[in-house]
Amino acid sequence: MAKQWIDFRLKDMYAVKHSLQNVVRQKEQELNYIKDHDKTSAAEIKISQLEEDIEHEKWLVQKMVNEIEDFKIGNKIK
Repeated sequence: MAKQWIDFRLKDMYAVKHSLQNVVRQKEQELNYIKDHDKTSAAEIKISQLEEDIEHEKWLVQKMVNEIEDFKIGNKIK
């Protein structure tokens, strides 16, 4: 039973990581679109917000990668 729990937990962690990576990808696409097509002052604010969001999301992805590695080490998974 414990092995099943570990497998589910690890799958959940990978799912969260993948979801965060998708969010980063989408926000980067939105940022690139705005930079290419909108030159208004409102766009500058949106660009600044997106850049901050992307930086934070990348930090969350790295945190999840670290948690996955720690989990694997703690449960002796290769």
